[in-house]
Amino acid sequence: MSCSEAKKKVLTIVDPSKSHTADCWKRFGFPAVIDQHGNVMKIFHNFVSCRKCFITYSFKSNSTSQMNKHYRFPTGRGGAGRWRCMC
Repeated sequence: MSCSEAKKKVLTIVDPSKSHTADCWKRFGFPAVIDQHGNVMKIFHNFVSCRKCFITYSFKSNSTSQMNKHYRFPTGRGGAGRWRCMC
C-alpha cells in the first residue's frame, strides 16, 4: 500500500452482527477500515474496540469478559444506573 492509498483510508468502529446480543455490544464494536467514501473495506473480527475511548482488545470464541471488565455498573449516589468506561 502506498502512502497516498493509506491516507485515503480511516479506521472506525462498526456494529456487531445481530447474533451478538450481550449488553456489552452496545458499548463495543469491531474495528474496521473505511475508504474516503465511507465504504467498509475490512473488518477486524478478532478484535473489539470501546466506542468511547477506542481501547481495543483481542476477541476470541465470542468471549465478552474483557468487554465487561472494561465497563462497570457503579452503585451508589451519582452513578447509579449508568455504565461507565473504566478509562
